[in-house]
Amino acid sequence: MEFSSVEDCGCDTNSSGFGTFSSNGCNTGIQGPPGPQGEQGIQGIQGVQGIQGIQGEVGPTGPAGLPGLFTQTTDGGPVTATTVETTIIGTGVGTLTVPANGFQIGDSFICALDGIISCISSGEIQVRVKTLSGALLADTGIIDLAAATNKNWILNLYFTVRTLGAAGTASISSGGLFSYIRNGGTQFEGYVLSNVNTTTFDTTINNTLVITVQWNTTNAGNSILSRNFVLTKMY
Repeated sequence: MEFSSVEDCGCDTNSSGFGTFSSNGCNTGIQGPPGPQGEQGIQGIQGVQGIQGIQGEVGPTGPAGLPGLFTQTTDGGPVTATTVETTIIGTGVGTLTVPANGFQIGDSFICALDGIISCISSGEIQVRVKTLSGALLADTGIIDLAAATNKNWILNLYFTVRTLGAAGTASISSGGLFSYIRNGGTQFEGYVLSNVNTTTFDTTINNTLVITVQWNTTNAGNSILSRNFVLTKMY
């Protein structure tokens, strides 16, 4: 079909010259501005949560801490100008006593002390480690000391219960080291302790640890005190 004029095609015949003409000559008009944005749609339903993963294996248990038995909180002594055998242990917290039948074979303990010592050049000292009932665990014997003035000393002790029972059956092995620094010295000097008691140690009664010192003279220049003392069960 053919149109003989613009009017025949239905196009705008406005002769003002405005508008845009298509390829067939029709006026398409100016494009209007964009309309306002529509409202946001409703949020969709949340998806189902995934399955929780398998819990990992529990790690190995760490080693247990050493059980402390006694800690000294005040100085022990001083033991000065006396020949009487005297304890060097101060007051503290915890206990120095293992109750009757409280030991097991293999029970092992460590004991550490330190403090201050003064002595004259002819001073002699003896350190004994025993139970309150009188069972001797370790003994330094008489130690000849060099002159010392307010010097440091240490005593390390080790105990292991070997057998259980009454005196004559029970046994305990004890060892350690007593040492001090003399005047003008820079290294510790002392005595090594080692003993096995198979005669008087008794695990069927209460056992209370006692540590004593004894001087050979009443000279006021002989003096010793303990600052720290800790007793710990190792096994």
